[in-house]
Amino acid sequence: MLLIHNGNRLETLLELLAEQLARPLSDPFTPERIVVQHPGMGRWVAQQLARRNGVAANLEYPLPGRFLWWLLGHWFEDLPRDSDWSRERLTWRLLGLLGELGEEAVFDEPRRYLDGEPAELKTYQLARRIADLFDQYLVYRPEMLLGWEAGREAHWQARLWRALLEQGLGPHRARLFARLAEALRAGRAPRRALPERILFFGLTALPPVDCELLAQLGRFTEIQLFVLNPCREYWADILDEGQRTRRRARALRAGLPDPGALLELGNPLLASWGHASQAFLDQLLDMGDPIDCFESPDESRLLGRLQTDLLDLRDRRDAPPDQRLRLAPDDVSVQLHLCHGVLREVQVLHDRLLHLFETLPGLTPRDILVMAPDIDRYAPAIGAVFGAAVAGHAIPWSIADRRPALEHPLLAALAALFDLPDSRLGVTEVLGWLEIAAIR
Repeated sequence: MLLIHNGNRLETLLELLAEQLARPLSDPFTPERIVVQHPGMGRWVAQQLARRNGVAANLEYPLPGRFLWWLLGHWFEDLPRDSDWSRERLTWRLLGLLGELGEEAVFDEPRRYLDGEPAELKTYQLARRIADLFDQYLVYRPEMLLGWEAGREAHWQARLWRALLEQGLGPHRARLFARLAEALRAGRAPRRALPERILFFGLTALPPVDCELLAQLGRFTEIQLFVLNPCREYWADILDEGQRTRRRARALRAGLPDPGALLELGNPLLASWGHASQAFLDQLLDMGDPIDCFESPDESRLLGRLQTDLLDLRDRRDAPPDQRLRLAPDDVSVQLHLCHGVLREVQVLHDRLLHLFETLPGLTPRDILVMAPDIDRYAPAIGAVFGAAVAGHAIPWSIADRRPALEHPLLAALAALFDLPDSRLGVTEVLGWLEIAAIR
């Protein structure tokens, strides 16, 4: 069974998730698996379930890639815990291959990049970039890689890929998923029992091959997806202003009629910021009919009006004056703060949160989520501002999704020690290492 719950509020989706979790599994010691897009979402779900039920135990929150790799082990024997084709391992294997490029003309392009100094650094950078590219191919272009393995294409990327295969690595994701898709189409059952149910919460995107796999797995076990969708209308084909302009220009250059009237803009915010979810929406519709659980927001505030426009795919920029929302003096549902630096941003955030705690009854720190494009860049300022708050004005806080080397100073120090042969011993760096207990 495959069920897709489609809603515009995480709180509503969480209630539906809690209702499913209320149905106990046959074995009470079997962990319930809730697949989430990132660790921050898993942490929020755990907190909300504990707040709702008083306890949240025996729950696991795997990420999609790790979970689907674990799921492959139900069909294939001796599958390693980690793939030999991970981005990190490919980087080092490619580093060796790039250092042994022959004189063939097919490798002229990477060889031109590697000319000059510093040769070792440039080779590592190129290896890391190609490994990242191959990792994306494994997810989004598996049929192309399988074609390269069959001998199609002779450019340098295909040659490097075939050279990796000759190193005797284990099976990669594209090959395993192709074999699994064939087994599922043939109705071949797994060699060991699948989980009774698999729950996916808050996903915003999945590769097409993963969606196809889930659709096939629904024949063997219960799969439920709780998808956050800001719009109840079909919006997979709406375009932002830039896309419309480019398509019209291409049509005019080709001598075709102006397609401007046929290119739907819809809501400009959704068109500009929703690119990653548009393809995912189409994939969900191919998997089955979603169960809609949309809720209309309160339009008395600016935020609610924006959410309503997203929900109904509406653009009010050209609305007549009598239909425009007049903001109440106390409407602070959407605020913009212009700050001159990261530290000042965090200081303003701290002051605004204190004000909200004073003016909004019932608001608690657990209700606050602060997002940043690069949380590692903001972490020192967050520690300085929130950690230095005086008693009575301290806000409980924690930082999620940081890189391991920044969460664990010993790892960062170890990486710095590896750079010692090419660096000088500065007083600041040495004293910084001595502040780490393991080194001291």
